[in-house]
Amino acid sequence: MSFTGNPPDIETRERIVQLPDHPGVEYSVTLVRPIGHGVQAWMLAEVTVRSTGNPITTEDFPAVEQLVQAALYEHPARMTQTPADSTQDLDWLPDRYRRALYLRGVLTTEEVLALSDQQLLDIDGIGKHGVEAIKAAFQRLVS
Repeated sequence: MSFTGNPPDIETRERIVQLPDHPGVEYSVTLVRPIGHGVQAWMLAEVTVRSTGNPITTEDFPAVEQLVQAALYEHPARMTQTPADSTQDLDWLPDRYRRALYLRGVLTTEEVLALSDQQLLDIDGIGKHGVEAIKAAFQRLVS
């Protein structure tokens, strides 16, 4: 079966990435993931390298994970290695809910507050009790 675009159940993200330790090099990165899956489901599909400076060798080529992180998080402060580091802004939440939110790409308090109760319920690992726990934890934070 062939498709002119993406298969209907695949999400694509394309970004031009510049890494701090590779000045003069641009990476055109294409990521794919099944629709509805969390941030950890993103996979590297294609990379095109353009160097305006010195040539890049295979030894200098960044790790796949570094390219995926750079393509997902445009701000370098969000390019971290662990869920705990990525969700520091959510330290007011119990760890189990922080992890569930991380897996869906929700990393900041603003992003949590933008979600409806139904959107929170749709996240694996949250449930009704989780929605109430998140609301209660936020109330404790602001009071």
